[in-house]
Amino acid sequence: MFEESPRFACDGRFPAQRVLRLIRERIASYDLDLAGLTVLTEAATGYYRVTPVIAALAGAERVLALARDTRFGTVDQVREQTAYLTDQAGLHKQIELVASRAGAVFGAADLITNLGGVRPIDRWAVAHCKPAAVVSLMFGGNDWRPHEVDLAACWERGIAVAGVDEAAIDLFRFTSQRLAWFLLELGLETVGCRYLFVGDGSVFAKVMAFLSRAGAEVLAVTGEADDSIRASGGQKVARNLREAPAWEALQTADALFTFDPLRERDFISSTGELTPEELAQLAPAISVVNYSGNVDRAGLQAVGINCFPRHDPGGGHSANTIGEILPAPVVELHTAGLKVGQIMARARSEGRSYLEAEQAAVGSGLGEDLHAWWARRVSS
Repeated sequence: MFEESPRFACDGRFPAQRVLRLIRERIASYDLDLAGLTVLTEAATGYYRVTPVIAALAGAERVLALARDTRFGTVDQVREQTAYLTDQAGLHKQIELVASRAGAVFGAADLITNLGGVRPIDRWAVAHCKPAAVVSLMFGGNDWRPHEVDLAACWERGIAVAGVDEAAIDLFRFTSQRLAWFLLELGLETVGCRYLFVGDGSVFAKVMAFLSRAGAEVLAVTGEADDSIRASGGQKVARNLREAPAWEALQTADALFTFDPLRERDFISSTGELTPEELAQLAPAISVVNYSGNVDRAGLQAVGINCFPRHDPGGGHSANTIGEILPAPVVELHTAGLKVGQIMARARSEGRSYLEAEQAAVGSGLGEDLHAWWARRVSS
């Protein structure tokens, strides 16, 4: 994998100059200025190697990039790929690759990202942070999970935390390409097929409209209003998967798409709206495209139904993101995330409280308040 895909390359196959141009454009667009700040983030493979480079090009005084083994590569591969882009940017002396989640590493940082190489930001990590440190979630609050970032521990210590308002930065403009990738992986066309959507939300509507414009027939099982579905190019057939019209639609559908903005709904499982066995009996030729919400992948595989993404990362997260195949979404999101961190860090350096720092980020239009998400997740 690492030798064959350009995104993992450490030579001319990796589009380094375009990636660096995208980074500089986003830094200018967000007016990202990290001068005087020490940033702790991850070193990574593929297009996710961009984050420490964004921080360094935005003027961070020091960038600490944690390198860890992941399903995408070993520590050696992480170091090699991050170093390649670092060298292409002329930043080889400005980014420090570190391999240990030592207390001193957390203690040095003014701005900490919650990316996979850094997580978990738990009570141990928080105890080593500076009192005025800030934590920026590099995604929206719906993807926050308590075991990854301990918000209670952060707030008890007075550490500001905020997410990125993904709708405000129009991150979902990339989502249709992501779902088209899922279809191609399943051997399905984006034109001429019949697709059944179940769920709701803004992504649900965007992808429906995209596939409709591409020439697909789109049917919807949803609580959304009929007019809203028609405006997205679809036809509402039922409110849930247990209704007879939904079963009829499944029998002739090429794929079933699942969408749940809260990442909590149980679509296909032994306790879900349909069991894998029921789905196989109704629609043995169907595939499942799992954007969000729960599906039993092992159960689907056992009854001969293909599902993509093929791996469940757990915790309600998406198993495959568009950043795995395209650089612009990663650059967009991570630059915005660093900007949210910058706003909070500047507020804290001016003597404002952690709550005031969080509200400064939210008030900028880029940050997302996590208090409601914390209350929801903890209570559930």
